[in-house]
Amino acid sequence: MLKSWIENLVFGNFFMAFCAWALLEHSFHILAPGTKAPNSLIVFVFTATLSAYIFCQLNSALITKSNSISRRISWVKEKLFKNCIVLIISSLIFTYQLFKLEMHIFSLVLLFGLVTSMYALKTESLNIREIPYLKLFIIAINWLFLTCFVPILYLKIDINMRSMSFLIGMFAFIITVILPFDLRDYDIDKSVNLKTIPHLISKWGVVLLSLMLSIVFYKFKTQTTPIQDNQVQLLALICALMPLASVGAMKIKNEYYYLVGVDGLCILLFLSTLL
Repeated sequence: MLKSWIENLVFGNFFMAFCAWALLEHSFHILAPGTKAPNSLIVFVFTATLSAYIFCQLNSALITKSNSISRRISWVKEKLFKNCIVLIISSLIFTYQLFKLEMHIFSLVLLFGLVTSMYALKTESLNIREIPYLKLFIIAINWLFLTCFVPILYLKIDINMRSMSFLIGMFAFIITVILPFDLRDYDIDKSVNLKTIPHLISKWGVVLLSLMLSIVFYKFKTQTTPIQDNQVQLLALICALMPLASVGAMKIKNEYYYLVGVDGLCILLFLSTLL
């Protein structure tokens, strides 16, 4: 029973959606201290993340016939009807919330949604998946837009040095969280001739890149946010875990390591703002 609940939470992408919510709350805390994300925006980000990941998983499992042997893909096939129902419900809620947004945010969401759909759907005439090294940046930019840039637009914050420093720091953080997944998929991507960052700079090169990005994140984080004494240790721990996540990815294949441990850094970052 417990195992079933855990699989529904993790493989069903609900934990992933909670991670997106955590980054959204973190953005509001940094950009407008004392201001919580409105419920409508929380629902929007949660359902957007949930529906996007379920859509991509269904596409991988049923259309592109992914050669992954992961338990998650098997679970998607086993729970096909349940996943389709959740996708339909979350998509309807997301669409309803989308039309409540201001027009400039609405337009940008449609643009980023189109890019995500183009990446997920592989056709003979259009296959941006095969563009070398693009995979990492499509995912990172979408996460940055949804959880960091949308709050800037929603709060009507000017694009200045502070907001740019915030976006640069968060972009470094998000890329570092995604890199272990590229390491996990190293052999699978290589087998289908999909070139990713680890193929370009090697696995240990990814670890070095993660270390550099963690320093960039710390630098810009401390520039945009007054860090309290009781927050320094937790922030230092997060920065240390960022490159270590890539080190672990070279050996560990357990899916919970990635879907809970690595993604959980997003929740840990949010918790650091509550101290």
